[in-house]
Amino acid sequence: LLPLINVIELWDKGTKGLIYAIEQQFNKDWYDTVSQPMQFILGRCFIESVNDASLDTNENMLRRIVKSAAAVIANQAKHIKGYKLHELRETEAANSPQRTRARDDAKAWRLMLEKHGAGWRMHYWQIPTEEGSIIEFSNVVKESDDTICE
Repeated sequence: LLPLINVIELWDKGTKGLIYAIEQQFNKDWYDTVSQPMQFILGRCFIESVNDASLDTNENMLRRIVKSAAAVIANQAKHIKGYKLHELRETEAANSPQRTRARDDAKAWRLMLEKHGAGWRMHYWQIPTEEGSIIEFSNVVKESDDTICE
């Protein structure tokens, strides 16, 4: 089957194109099992982090980013073993607390996009709200990098 969306073309459209791609991926993968996706936004560093890593022309990596983002807003990434979703901690110590952003009490999360090569990871914030949560996709980094854009 041919892909429903041209991810590189949508990426080139910037924020609107990427949001559309994630929404379409949610509809394809999760619509039948999840009644409503979580609200989400793209953080100010997200697209730039992908472009700076020269991943913006890598169709397979862009598809992984979109697919994993759809799983996150479906609140299903935790069930996908390959993502190894876990809290992004203050330090590498096992008992270190999860990073929390002071201005809005958002919690930092990290998931695996790629196991081999650079071992790309996606970081995002889960912002608590009265209605539930909003996801803010923060940045894509190499395995050894634990920075998250605030």
